[in-house]
Amino acid sequence: MIALGLAAAGGSYPHPASAARKAPKRSIKKIATDLYRYQDNFHFGVFLVTSDGIIMTDPINKEAARWLK
Repeated sequence: MIALGLAAAGGSYPHPASAARKAPKRSIKKIATDLYRYQDNFHFGVFLVTSDGIIMTDPINKEAARWLK
């Protein structure tokens, strides 16, 4: 019965692979003069904008680094 009910439900349950392809939650928020916090899903980092360039903490992963670039 359970298997028949699940088969009849069809696509009502998300496939685990499709959940993995969900767009990441990313944002940048100003927290002080020239100091910003960035978010990549549940990870956070900061960067400071100076006249000589940007000083940044580790961008967590390659995808986050590409997004921040």
